[in-house]
Amino acid sequence: QQQNQQQQQQQALAQKQKQQLVHETREEAFVKAAAANDVEQVRAMLGTVDVNCVVDHKTALIHAAWNGNAEIAGLLLAAGADTEIPNKYHSTPLFLAAANGHLNVVRLLLNHHADPLARGQNDMTCAEVARLQGHPDVAAAIEAAEAQPPAMRPVVQLVPQPTTTAAASTEEEELTLAD
Repeated sequence: QQQNQQQQQQQALAQKQKQQLVHETREEAFVKAAAANDVEQVRAMLGTVDVNCVVDHKTALIHAAWNGNAEIAGLLLAAGADTEIPNKYHSTPLFLAAANGHLNVVRLLLNHHADPLARGQNDMTCAEVARLQGHPDVAAAIEAAEAQPPAMRPVVQLVPQPTTTAAASTEEEELTLAD
């Protein structure tokens, strides 16, 4: 009888999980696709969801910036993604791209008027976190943008890079900042 109860509990849990999958919202699927670096799914869903939707304190652009996926970031920005929506740690896409050394995404975000002076986790600027994490080229690009008034920031040229195919980070939660 105890075995029957365990089987019933397992079946109930499996049914609940299946229902959760069925009830996944379009917004959840969209943000999940960005987190998984699924360019085609993101492209297919653009126009059917709010490009700035927030799921679990993150937008699709947050995921693209964290993962260094310039292709997805470009699609999102072209569709009107807001560069200043932060995650739950108050870090913007620019801050996260800078922390991870994703120069192409940093340039793309700056080209779309991301605020280079925005402060993220630990009240650090984007340039500070880039330098602290060992990305002086990223810090230099951000500092160059800081020196320009927003309307005067030049359009930057992107250097082609292969799309990231590694499994997406499930969380860009609290950064582990190097000392």
